[in-house]
Formats: sequence, structure tokens, C-alpha cells
Amino acid sequence: MPIILPENVKLNNHYNVPDLPVYLVQRRLSDFKGKKTGLHRNDDIELVRLQSGRMKAVIEDESFEMEAGDFLFINKGRLHQLTTDQDDCSFICMLINPRVFRHEIAIGEEIVRQLLSPLAPSCLYLQASDKYCREIVWMMDHLIDYQEVTFMSSYMEFIGIIHLIMSRLYILNKPESGSIKSESPATRETLDKILSYIQQHYMERLTLEQIASAGSVSRTRCCQLFKAYVGVTPIEYLNHHRLTISRSMLCDSQNSVAEISAACGFSHQSYFAQQFVRKYGYTPSEYRSRMR
Repeated sequence: MPIILPENVKLNNHYNVPDLPVYLVQRRLSDFKGKKTGLHRNDDIELVRLQSGRMKAVIEDESFEMEAGDFLFINKGRLHQLTTDQDDCSFICMLINPRVFRHEIAIGEEIVRQLLSPLAPSCLYLQASDKYCREIVWMMDHLIDYQEVTFMSSYMEFIGIIHLIMSRLYILNKPESGSIKSESPATRETLDKILSYIQQHYMERLTLEQIASAGSVSRTRCCQLFKAYVGVTPIEYLNHHRLTISRSMLCDSQNSVAEISAACGFSHQSYFAQQFVRKYGYTPSEYRSRMR
């Protein structure tokens, strides 16, 4: 029986801002079954501004307990889920496709590239007391207000505010001098090829030689690049990606643990379970029970 990745793991969003690949909406978690979004990821940058109540946000391996006034940036392609154990909570959600900045000099191609790199942070959480949080929350509130007027009269301000938000996120995500190595364009291209290959072929029984070949480098060079720029070995990154996918399938599919293990590329279910416990602290079955 073939395993199909649940459709809601990757959402195809319908943009609602005229002439722009942007989705902007006010929502309540009570709009969602069980007051939680499905575990999913987007092709867009996602910005969340909590207006009232409390919300728990889970992004990849990180989780945050958000209070009213807090802000969260979720990078493209990162698995995440929003939940609440309160009666309800309201929030502004904004999805921005990187195409918005393709021809815009103001934001700068390099800024967007660094923010959206596979090596960039998965998310950024800011509490209401942070000055940058207050700035970004104010800007998101104004973007909602602009939907109430004739759009074209506010088009330049709308675009300008999006640029301001991105510039703040760049400042906050920019690594401190010397904290990580800065990759050259050639190294960046090699890493992007390898990471893309892993993400497309994780379900296969990959070897280090196959992974290195995707970037046209030796196994030794591949390991050096991953240690220097990703912080883990290629195989560790592969297992991390497999476990991330398996977690979403445990939540959103009816497949057995054995089927999910095989679908994610693990040769043995026992090894899958061992790695899952090491990473998340629960067996796959325990995790599935807790999330349902």
C-alpha cells in the first residue's frame, strides 16, 4: 500500500490582497477543529500577531507560549502548528510569498536570500515587551486597517510596511559577527543542491556518497561543509528531516507506525523508534496519542 504524505502538510494558499501574493486575515483558533491548526508548512513567510488570549506555537523542534501582543515569524517550509487550551484566542496571520520582493530594490535581494536560506532560523519569537515586537505588531495592525479602504490608494504604504517588517526581521536574524561562517556563493549553491536533494529523496535509502554526489563534492568535503555551515553531519540532517516528516504523518494520517517508518526512509522500525524517542522524548505511538 503506497504511503501518501497528508495534503495539509503543505498548504496551497489563496492570496487575498489585490495584485500581490499576500494573504492577510484575522482569525480565531475556535475557527479550527479542536482549536488547533493542522501540522503544516507553507511556501510563504508567515507572520503571526496574537491579539488576545494565549496560544502555543510549535515550529519544528521549538515551542513558544504566546501572550497577547506577542509576535512570531515562521520561515518558509518549516513544519508548525498553532493551538490553545483557552476558551479562544484571536490573531492576525499574514503569508508573504517571496515573489513580492523579486524586483524590489528597497528590501534587497541579499536580505531576502539570507532570511529564506535553508540554513536560516526556522522562526523568531518576540514578546510584547520587546521594542521590535511593538513596532512589528503596530505595522501588522495597520496592514489590517488598509484592507478597509480602497486598496490602490494605499498600495505604496502597504508595500512599504511589508519592507519595514522584513528589514526588522533581517536585523533580528542577522548572526553576530564571527558566530557562524559566511558561505561564499559557490558554497551556498552546493549546500542548496545537497539540502534540496535530501528533502526530495529522504524516503529512499540514501548513502553519504549519494548525498555528496548531489553537490558534486567528495564525501569528506560534504561532511566538512555540513559541519561548518549546518552544524551537523549530512546523515544527522537526513535523520532530522525524516523525523520531522514522520511527526506530521503521525498526527495527520491513519498509517501505522511501521508504514510511516518505511515511508520516511528508515530501514528498521526499531531504529526509527529509537531516534524518535531520542529527539522528542516519546515513542511514535505515545506522540500520536498526545497530539490527538
